[in-house]
Amino acid sequence: IYPNWGYRDKIKTIVFGEGVTGADAEAFSGYPALETVVLSEGFDTFSAMLFKDCPNLREIQGIEHVEHFNMNCLSGTAMMEQDPFIVIDGELRYCDISESMNIVVPEGVTKICKDAFGNLSNLPYDFMSDELLDIEDAKFTITLPETVETIEKLAFANLPALTSVNIPDS
Repeated sequence: IYPNWGYRDKIKTIVFGEGVTGADAEAFSGYPALETVVLSEGFDTFSAMLFKDCPNLREIQGIEHVEHFNMNCLSGTAMMEQDPFIVIDGELRYCDISESMNIVVPEGVTKICKDAFGNLSNLPYDFMSDELLDIEDAKFTITLPETVETIEKLAFANLPALTSVNIPDS
């Protein structure tokens, strides 16, 4: 069930109560006035396109509880425009870069989590313009910082346009 409330353009804050662990894909996609989301401690999964195209979303309280970020869950938000990486306690959990073909993970990241780059799995499809790209135009590389110590299983899975990963000696 996707909320399609007639007043979706007026909703500025969404609060998920205790016991809520997730929401369906696209449930809150395209809420133009949404600025803040408050998550309960048990909320651990962002479904695909959950908050996609919410251009004023700048703050998610409780995001440290989220372990799984699915594709495009935060694409098109002010939050991702400010910083395309979600890093919590040194763990890279989500990357939302669609324009750069050379992704440089920021210093201080010590762990690359499972599916951290899952948002890039459908390249060569550009979700920002809804266009299919030539695979040659979509190729990209990922460079990890010297601070990385751990790379979880499936961190780079399903990335057909990934040409190289630069892993430091650390």
